[in-house]
Amino acid sequence: MMTMSVQLQLRRGEMSKQRRMRLPPRSPSARTNLILMTLAYALVGIFLVVQLPGASPDLAMDSVDGQSLLVEVEETTPCAILFFGLPRAFESLVLPSVRKNVLQTNPACDVYVHYYNQTLDRPGRSGKGGRIHPGDVYLLDEYASSVTYQGESEHEFLEKRGDLLQKISTVKDSQDRLLYFPWKERTYNNRTVENVIRMWHSIESAWSLMEREASRRNIQYKRVAMLRNDVVYLTPIYLDEYAADNTAVVPGFGRYPVSDRMVYGPYEAVRVWASERFERIDEHARWILKNDEGRALHAETFMNVTIFPAMRKALGNSLGIVEHPHCCFLRSRADETVWMTDCDYNPRRQDVTLSSIGSGIGNIMDRLENVLGRRCIGWPYTIDHGFKAVNCARHWRSLRGYSDDL
Repeated sequence: MMTMSVQLQLRRGEMSKQRRMRLPPRSPSARTNLILMTLAYALVGIFLVVQLPGASPDLAMDSVDGQSLLVEVEETTPCAILFFGLPRAFESLVLPSVRKNVLQTNPACDVYVHYYNQTLDRPGRSGKGGRIHPGDVYLLDEYASSVTYQGESEHEFLEKRGDLLQKISTVKDSQDRLLYFPWKERTYNNRTVENVIRMWHSIESAWSLMEREASRRNIQYKRVAMLRNDVVYLTPIYLDEYAADNTAVVPGFGRYPVSDRMVYGPYEAVRVWASERFERIDEHARWILKNDEGRALHAETFMNVTIFPAMRKALGNSLGIVEHPHCCFLRSRADETVWMTDCDYNPRRQDVTLSSIGSGIGNIMDRLENVLGRRCIGWPYTIDHGFKAVNCARHWRSLRGYSDDL
């Protein structure tokens, strides 16, 4: 088994308290001294390794002179973190949050990245568009000990998935309606469906990359996370939090009707999530035709109807998928704006976001600027479909007390 390290925190006040500990003024016997010292070390050890159940996962990281107060312990569960998709504003927005809330919280995990070698994002549902610097993903080398990459061009993607895109846009059912295209979804068009297929392809490619490398290195990962290349992670992600040998974790926001934006948990469950979408499309289309015609490749419906049940079966647990009650991340766009409402709790739309996220996250702007280590520009403004965005382009003004070395 591999020896790995997990980071645990010591608060500065607790360390000062330990320094102030003194022996009793009376001269005790040698035996008493030994007993007292043993008890003291035992109490400190318990403090370091015990996590109180129900405690908030979002604990502030104390530091002295910019150095985090971390203690290493042994961890024997091989783990991997896989990033997928188009790396929009990766250096400016994504990387600071990945460094703090993904890599520092899971330092022993190997990292795999699939990305598209695309340098321009067109305006559309993903925002106003802008320049993309795909090579920025290689900055992960500075913060992770093992990173494996795979870039893919537009031509390579179309060679592999062009026939499927043609099938989706042309094949009809007996009523002369498109069988695969989600024509009931008013927000979907041909480009939307193409972007869904791009995301699925990147997810599966990242998984295949990991499996090839794991086979070469003779590693069997026990726990895996699938994370996006284009979001700002506002809260820490711990691969062992809320997950178990028969439980996988998904976000508690973006539920339309479930969230397809992230997963982590046991290898077998994540394998279904990452690698079985394309092979299950026809099965899903047949079910949709009988039960909910016109929504075949609506992304979240596909997950809810076809992928999640297969994951539960792989886990051997009918309740094997849990929604994280605190996790929050926001989509970043190529023009260096951030969509602020991804984790919002709306009492009129209680089915979209868990109330525990809204109550636990606090002020979104403060949290975002804390993670980025700088101020965003201006106030959030409304964009399409009721979303709000804020300009967080990198600039000279940084937050007092936060590092701006990214």
